[in-house]
Order: sequence, then C-alpha cells, then structure tokens
Amino acid sequence: MRRMPQISAVGTEGQIASADAGRRKNVGIPCRRSSVCEYFLSSLGWPHRMPSSEFQEQAAQLRSRALAAAQAVWRVSNPEWFDPALRTTLRQKAAEVISAVAAVTILGGSEAGSDMVRAASAGAQELIRLAADLGLVSAENKDRLCQAYQDLADAVAVFEPPVMASIPAEPVTLKPLSSLAPANSTAESVRLEEATAASIPVAVNEQQAPAALLFNARQKKIIEHLQTVEHAQISDIVKLFDAIVSEKTIQRDLLQLVTAGIISRHGDNRWTTYSYNRGTAKAL
Repeated sequence: MRRMPQISAVGTEGQIASADAGRRKNVGIPCRRSSVCEYFLSSLGWPHRMPSSEFQEQAAQLRSRALAAAQAVWRVSNPEWFDPALRTTLRQKAAEVISAVAAVTILGGSEAGSDMVRAASAGAQELIRLAADLGLVSAENKDRLCQAYQDLADAVAVFEPPVMASIPAEPVTLKPLSSLAPANSTAESVRLEEATAASIPVAVNEQQAPAALLFNARQKKIIEHLQTVEHAQISDIVKLFDAIVSEKTIQRDLLQLVTAGIISRHGDNRWTTYSYNRGTAKAL
C-alpha cells in the first residue's frame, strides 16, 4: 500500500520528507531562521510579524535606559555609609530590570515578559523609596529614579502582542531622564544624562552642591547644636533625640557631616569629640 509523504513540523516552508528516508533524499525549500521564529510565536497564539526598524530602535533605547538607570543606582548607593544589605538588594533589583528588559526586547516581547519588567521596576521603586525613608537617598534623587523606572514599566507595553481591537494602541514615548539631584549625604552630585543606544553617559559632578540639599532633619539638628557649643561627644548628641534614634544612625550622620566638611572630628574611640566648622556658616 502506498504511504503518504510526511510534512515536518517547522511550518509552511519546512522540508517534505518521504516515509522511507533511507532510500530517498529530502526535497523542498530549506527552512529559514525567521520561519522557525514565526512558527514558534504563532504556536503561542501570537500572529507575529518580524520587528520593524522602528521596533528595533525602541528596543535598543529601552535597553539603554534600563542600563542607565542601573548606573545611577550604583552611583547613589556607592558611599561607604550606605547600608550594605540595602545596597546589595537594590543593585540586584536594578540588574534584574536589565535582564527582564533585554529578554522582552530581544525575544520579540510577550505579555508575560512585559509583566516581569513591570514587576522588577516596581520592586526597584519600592527599594529606592525605602532608601529615601532611611535618609540614604535624597528626595529629589528618589523622585527621578522612581520616574525612570516607571517610564520603563510604561514603555514596555509596545513590545506586547497586538491586542485584537478596532483601535490600535499608541506607542509609548520615553521621557528624557534629566540630571539627578545631589545625594543628600555626599558633596558629589550624580548626573544621569539621557541614554541612547550608542552611549549611556553617567557622569559625576565634582563641584560642591548646595549645603541645604545635603542634610536631613537629624543632621540639621546636630549642626544647630554644635553651633552653640565648642565641642560635643557622641553621647551628648544622642541625648538630643531622646533615645528615638540609635547611636549607629547618629554615627552615620556625623560621618556624613565630617565628609562634607561641615564639622570636624577630634580624637579617637570614646574620647572622640565633634565641633562645628565656622567657615561653613555661609554655605548653610
């Protein structure tokens, strides 16, 4: 009985092979890589068309913006006084966003992949807000970094499968990521420029930032106290906060003020005292 030829599972452009492969050679058109991609995506229920040049451009821009935001996270979490555990977690989350964005853009996008980018971006925003609540990131840096990650979460929608609707979804345009404000605990100010596919500049401005932007409420209270006395030990400063703030937190605040040149440290260990630098009065 004559046997019908079998069609391989790679799609309409696949090879047609006879049942007796040992006696006959395969015939037909060789399968192209694009055909495999189309078959795979169509098997997921997505009538996919290969990305246009505009799609590729937006994908490259999105990947660059994710990397630029991560570089900014690295900068603001770099000072030695930044909580080590939070620094590690925040940087891991920034790297997770990069990986999710790369996957969803390189593989052509999917609804599940877009959700991964949104989830990672939301996690990064929450960690940034936590760092700001702890006084480790300035309020302005918090707003700008959170906005950068929110823009990523919004823009990833263009890479999702098309929705069967009469009105097509409008593409999301990424907003420029303007310069970051000075960190509230160092004289350096971090500047994150708008990223492109070819360049992702993140520069450090070495100029002294306005002192008013550098200090949190605790540090300002410490400065006000040291302005009224000649010297003060850490035990004296802890008493200003009625045991509400831990001594470790006060030590971190004092270290930041010493690094910024606002106060001076004298002696070591338990004999350490702090004094206000009168030459910084104009800066405050």
